[in-house]
Amino acid sequence: MPSGSMTTHMPFDPERVWAVIADLESTPEWVPDLVSARRLDSGAIGVGSKLEEVMQVQGRKVTATVEIVGYREGELLEHKGEGGPVKFGGKFELNPSGNGCDVTNSWWLELSGMFRLASPMAASWARKNIEESMKALERKLAEG
Repeated sequence: MPSGSMTTHMPFDPERVWAVIADLESTPEWVPDLVSARRLDSGAIGVGSKLEEVMQVQGRKVTATVEIVGYREGELLEHKGEGGPVKFGGKFELNPSGNGCDVTNSWWLELSGMFRLASPMAASWARKNIEESMKALERKLAEG
């Protein structure tokens, strides 16, 4: 099962970083290939919150249902989801550090059936997407 992790230091107030990460419906503003994200429930975000995400993958739009499976305000946002032949998950962890915070973005993918043959390509896409997401998150925070 392909997986990975990336930690980036963000020279911004951890509360500000968390506010952007935890605003689930605005993630298309800084996650490449994410076309839309829509809450399927209401109320405060926490374990059990659900979203519908639409991603652009290899020129195709893929709709996925995503559920928050781990949540600690200001520290951890973990999700899992399924769209098409792919089950996936990831988490953001924030740790105050120096003049800001370290943000760790971890991910995993599980492809089913014959799509397992595409695991190396899917892993490469996911790594690139995570790298670009972290850069875009930092740009969004810098813009205010």
